Amino acid sequence: DQKNKFIGQQFDACASWWTQGPDATLQIELARDMGYTAARFGHVMFPENVYEPALECAELLLQGVGKGWASRAYFSDNGSTAIEIALKMAFRKFSFDHEVLVDFLGKDTTEKCIELKVLALKGSYHGDTLGAMEAQAPSPYTGFLQQPWYSGRGLFLDPPTVFMYNSKWILSLPEWLYSKIVEHKDITFCSRDEIFYEERDSSDLASIYSSYISQNLLQNPGLKVSGCIGALIIEP
Repeated sequence: DQKNKFIGQQFDACASWWTQGPDATLQIELARDMGYTAARFGHVMFPENVYEPALECAELLLQGVGKGWASRAYFSDNGSTAIEIALKMAFRKFSFDHEVLVDFLGKDTTEKCIELKVLALKGSYHGDTLGAMEAQAPSPYTGFLQQPWYSGRGLFLDPPTVFMYNSKWILSLPEWLYSKIVEHKDITFCSRDEIFYEERDSSDLASIYSSYISQNLLQNPGLKVSGCIGALIIEP
C-alpha cells in the first residue's frame, strides 16, 4: 500500500488456470514453499541431475496415476514444451512399433519417410510453440495473423461439452449428434460426478460416440505417405 506504507496480504484470485484453485490458506503455504525452494536452488539442469522435491514428486506420480503402467516421469518448464516432448516420445514409439525407423535408417536421412499426425479434439489448446499448435484444430488462434506456418497435422474429433444451467449439469452435443435420438436423462445430470460414472460407458450415447470415433479412424487407415496417426492427445 503506497499510501499507508505497509504491505498488505492479498489473495491472487485470477492466477490463470494453473493456480486458480488454492484457497487462502493453501495460497500462503504455496508462497512459503516456493520461497524456500528459490532460496535453495538457483537452477537445476534435469538432463544429468535430480533434486529431492523432483524425485519425491516423480515417485508419487508413479505410485498414483502411473501405478501399474508407468515406470518413469519427465518434467518440463511449461505445458507447451511438455506437449512437444510427449509428441516426440509418442512418434518415436509409433515409428519403432511399426518399423518406420528401420525403413528410415536404410535411406538418406534427409528424406522424410511418412507424415505423422495426431488424434485430438476440436477446440483444444496445447500451447503456443510450433508443434503444440500443429496438434490443434483450426481456430482464430491458428490463423495466419497468429501462426503463419500452421497446417494442422491431425484428425480432430468434435467432442461434447458440459455446462451448468438452472443448477443442473447439461451435456451439450456437437452438431453431428443432432440427428440422433438422445434421451433427456442422458444429457441432464444433478451433479458433475454423475457425468463420469462408469455405468455411462454402456449407454446408448456411449455407443454413438464409439461409432463416430471408429468411422473417423476408418477414414485414416494404415501407414501412408500422406499421413497416419502416430499420437493421441486427450486434452481440452
